[in-house]
Amino acid sequence: MFKREIGSEFHIDNKFHDDRIVLHNVFTYLQEFNTAFFDSGRSALRALLEEITSGIIVLPDYICESVRDCFPESRVIYYHVDHNFCIDWEDVLEKCTGDIDILYLHYFNGYIGDAYDFRKLLELKRENNFIIVEDTTHSFLSARQTVGDYCICSLRKWFPVSDGGVLYSRKKIPLKSCIKNIWADKKVKAMLDKGLYLEGQNIEKSAFLKIFTETEQLLDEQKQPFGISERSYEVLKCMDINKIAEVRRNNYLFLSEKLSDKRYKQVACNGKNQVPLFFMVSVEKRDTLRKYLIDSHIYCPVHWPLYDELKEFEGAVFNNGRELSIPIDQRYGTEDMLYIADRMSAFSKEYV
Repeated sequence: MFKREIGSEFHIDNKFHDDRIVLHNVFTYLQEFNTAFFDSGRSALRALLEEITSGIIVLPDYICESVRDCFPESRVIYYHVDHNFCIDWEDVLEKCTGDIDILYLHYFNGYIGDAYDFRKLLELKRENNFIIVEDTTHSFLSARQTVGDYCICSLRKWFPVSDGGVLYSRKKIPLKSCIKNIWADKKVKAMLDKGLYLEGQNIEKSAFLKIFTETEQLLDEQKQPFGISERSYEVLKCMDINKIAEVRRNNYLFLSEKLSDKRYKQVACNGKNQVPLFFMVSVEKRDTLRKYLIDSHIYCPVHWPLYDELKEFEGAVFNNGRELSIPIDQRYGTEDMLYIADRMSAFSKEYV
């Protein structure tokens, strides 16, 4: 009997595995760019930083610690992300008037707003001669690129691959070849076991969860760039990004309609051409809701745990205490979204 679990790591379903190369895959999507593929977004960023000057960096004041860790020797200045998880564009422009080397742009959940004045930003870039690194990990299917000189995406967040990241640019990418990591094959085994577990086979859940944790720790310990595994590279050729974008949009719109309850404030939504990574909400009793959903086998990550530097920003602390990311990816359909909406409505009646 198939087990209903929503969220957490991708699994591999051998029953429905299709290894035919599709027309609209990652490689055709990025065909107008120079590309280099890695095991993760952070490997892609580290490889880029070996080639460009990174003395003074401008980062959003709400970002994953793994990004910050890629700039250990750099001086970091932060621009503001508001309570809707949108960029305070005026603050970005102000930060870019000084002596900086890199502006690191990140569009939370793929939201690219009308207020983002790219023309003015490009004027400042020409005047002050800095590089724009655009992190498209959340916005990859919303826009391949807005104004980034270099773009970076963690592909493993979008697709059922054990590892995968890409650096792409219209500029030449003079990069050295990278060795492969030691954990991708282990993670494939865990993804396969999770698929069998969901099918109802006699697989111990704790065993593959342990492997997921171990492989993530191995990734966290890496301090140099590693290349993408051959298996993940080949699997990406078989992922139809048009279909994936359609499913995500449909799931998002369905859940948005069902969760009109004002107690679930939707954040970073309704942007230009937005294909969301998650259905993200800001909710006061976030931790209680998260546990309630886990008890219903719905596993929602928080973006992101705060690292020490961000704890001094009141807005980041506020956002961190309320943000919840609800899975809407291509594994799921209307029935799953209806189940999520039902559980969240039940939570409202019981706890709010």
